[in-house]
Amino acid sequence: MMHGWGMNWGGMLLGFLFLLLLLGLLVLLIGLVVWLIVRGRSGQTGLGRPGTPYESPLDTLRRRYAQGEISREEYLAMKQDLESGP
Repeated sequence: MMHGWGMNWGGMLLGFLFLLLLLGLLVLLIGLVVWLIVRGRSGQTGLGRPGTPYESPLDTLRRRYAQGEISREEYLAMKQDLESGP
């Protein structure tokens, strides 16, 4: 009597695909929230590479001197320049 009024295989397949799409969006949303929380807790200040703490210019200068990239004279001159301000 009511042939064609029920859900056929095509409708069931579309419903299943829609459910999978919603589930995928939910997983992506949860992943985004977790990523934002982890990123916020890492001390990220927006400078440098993601996940690395901020390094001040004086810290960078000290690191370069310690690694032997610059001489003592260069270090002292740059340090004085940084400490004197803009």
